[in-house]
Amino acid sequence: MSESWRADWQKERDGKPEMTMLPAEALFEVAHVFSYGARKYSRDNWRSAPSSTPYVDAALRHLYRHAGAASPLPADEESGLPHLAHAAACVLIALALEARKYDKARPGGS
Repeated sequence: MSESWRADWQKERDGKPEMTMLPAEALFEVAHVFSYGARKYSRDNWRSAPSSTPYVDAALRHLYRHAGAASPLPADEESGLPHLAHAAACVLIALALEARKYDKARPGGS
């Protein structure tokens, strides 16, 4: 592999997120939570939420249940899925809702 190719490749990557750095095992757990939510509510119902606050609250509840001072619970009682996966899903939803709000506030945003 020539050094020129490497330099060109690095230039192409600069500033772009390295998606391969995301932990696949964790993403699969979060995808299970999203699938559970789609069955329970409806697919992508969170996209119409007016605020991220309920999702931040839910993420904190799952984190507190995971870390539980007296008796930590590894899995959500209803879904059987890990509390950390539920918390991560809630944080991703909150982040998406906030990003959309930010995008709309930018000049030229949709």
